Amino acid sequence: MYYRPGLCEQACVAQLQQVYVSAPTSQRYGVVKMVVTPWEDMDDAITSSAAWGWTDTMDQPDIQRILAFYR
Repeated sequence: MYYRPGLCEQACVAQLQQVYVSAPTSQRYGVVKMVVTPWEDMDDAITSSAAWGWTDTMDQPDIQRILAFYR
């Protein structure tokens, strides 16, 4: 999960933290396998990205949409 500072303000970052806390843990490892980090060089406020090349971009956090992407 990437967010662009300036487009994603403190309230937005707080929602992304809520997404992280709400995400299910790995059954095998017992941890959330998600990283939330700032990224300056992107057009959208938020981008979900997966190792297999899928992305989902949005202007504001949509917790259910992000968790669906994560699952």
